[in-house]
Amino acid sequence: MDTIHLTDANGYFTGCSNVSEFVGLENIDMSECEDMAIMFYECNSIEELDLSSWNVSSVKKFTTMFYGCRNLKKL
Repeated sequence: MDTIHLTDANGYFTGCSNVSEFVGLENIDMSECEDMAIMFYECNSIEELDLSSWNVSSVKKFTTMFYGCRNLKKL
């Protein structure tokens, strides 16, 4: 899979309420991303997310990134 380079992830997965798993998150390069606000907003079927490969050192905005993710148990 090719790498996706995001500089703005605001609302990227918003509203994926029926998605229970995201595959390939390790293929997203977040090293130049500054905004991750509402990225997983209302993704209420997600129980676990592995974001450990993401370099988020440039991110300035995480506002309500996981709002509505009421089943999220492991990050």
